[in-house]
Amino acid sequence: MAVQMGVMSDDGPGAGFFPLVAGVGLAILSAAWFLRKCISRERRTAEATDLIGVGLQVLALVVFTLLLPVIGFTPAAAALVFATALLVGERRPVVLILLAIALSLGVRALFGLLGATF
Repeated sequence: MAVQMGVMSDDGPGAGFFPLVAGVGLAILSAAWFLRKCISRERRTAEATDLIGVGLQVLALVVFTLLLPVIGFTPAAAALVFATALLVGERRPVVLILLAIALSLGVRALFGLLGATF
């Protein structure tokens, strides 16, 4: 889906650049984490809450990709950050909202400096 949005444009990175980089990065980090856990001497079985958390994060990423073309990058990214922070245990509403706003606008500003078009 990121490739369909245009990874590159004439002016620089396109709207699909960040989702593609994020997806590839998540895949690489997930594979590294998985391999680390496989070769670790510490054996721990996955608990139901672990699997539910992983499933909810995957769902959040799917919702992000579906919302991206509809509401745009900044609100979709803010929703993703909010959901991810909530899933990792942050419960303070002010922190959740400020984190979502700051990260989504910060990423947008960073890619704006790189010449990305949204």
